[in-house]
Amino acid sequence: MSVSRGCILLELICDKWYCIVAIEEYDYDFVHGCIKYGPTTTPEAAFDLMSQEQPNPGSYQTIRHDKVGSNYILIFNKAR
Repeated sequence: MSVSRGCILLELICDKWYCIVAIEEYDYDFVHGCIKYGPTTTPEAAFDLMSQEQPNPGSYQTIRHDKVGSNYILIFNKAR
């Protein structure tokens, strides 16, 4: 099953990957909350960890640690 909602594979620091997924469908800005899975050593492992508990979010962004801006830090800190 696939739903449409925000999903980010985020490398917060080198080799520490998290999958952050929005709680509500069609929430691509993580306004209604989000859940984080990780840390893992690869983005694939983070996605697999999330996939064990959540339906496929449809698509995702992959953000490496050197591209993490304050907006991604806010989303990470907001995730439960």
